[in-house]
Amino acid sequence: MALLITSVMRPSLKTVPMFTVTAPAAGTGKSLLVDIAAILATDRKAAVVTPTQDEAELEKRIGAAALAGDQIIGIDNVTHILRSDQLCQLLIQEKVQVRVLGASKNVRIPSTALICATGNNLSVHGDLNRRAVRIRLDAKCERPDERRFDRHAAGLALRKRAELVAAALTIVRAYLAAGAPSQAAPTGSFEDWSDTVRSALIWMGMGDCRGDVDAMRAEDPEKAELAEIMEGLPTGRFTVREIAHNVSESPELREVFAGFVGRNGVFATKTFGRYLARYRGTIVGGRSIELIANGAVWQGQSQTEVRW
Repeated sequence: MALLITSVMRPSLKTVPMFTVTAPAAGTGKSLLVDIAAILATDRKAAVVTPTQDEAELEKRIGAAALAGDQIIGIDNVTHILRSDQLCQLLIQEKVQVRVLGASKNVRIPSTALICATGNNLSVHGDLNRRAVRIRLDAKCERPDERRFDRHAAGLALRKRAELVAAALTIVRAYLAAGAPSQAAPTGSFEDWSDTVRSALIWMGMGDCRGDVDAMRAEDPEKAELAEIMEGLPTGRFTVREIAHNVSESPELREVFAGFVGRNGVFATKTFGRYLARYRGTIVGGRSIELIANGAVWQGQSQTEVRW
């Protein structure tokens, strides 16, 4: 419901979160759901962006769709962990810089699209978790694509489009006419969306469309990796060179810090130093990493006391 209403309301909202549609098996209807939302908004199916693990290439593809003015952009069938700094910007900024394909220049355009991503057991990385609303479809069967239905959902949405758009707008209008009671807790970067679409659904007794935010954050591979690395750091103060030495001496630590060990078996001290700087002060499980001694020495600590 939040996806369908958001698709209709998108032109009047400054920013909206990304909607991720996931399922445990192929053929459950993830892309179909995004297409129905696009039909309500534009009278046609969603513009599709082919996903790739190359962030630079993904940025080009999403930027091209944004430049084309597509109102609904679907990143379809993601098979890897979805991460993109550009996506984060498109979701929270009203205007963004995108690169023109085939030209060495950037242009500044309004960020007006509703972005959706689909994938089986889709995993979203880092800040994108906070900027996403997750929809999980489960057909509870082994071969969802072999199910039979007595109607064609996309065709029905097309035939009933005027009625469905009116219904979506009526929900928001009824909520505002009632004085916008019991507004949901603020959602950073998406305040007007939260105060209308999200709050209207809560007012109707349908629950919070953001779902279990804590569960989504717990599944964030970025936080899981950071927590594991924090566990692998030594007690007391340490330097990056000391970590490199410890990793070379311990097979267990070598597995924990595998992402920083090159093919030649050498620990990438500069890369790990930048990693520590990036997550300086980030609290995971009540602990954080702090920089001391003129940038040469690091120390892990809890919120109330030094732990390492």
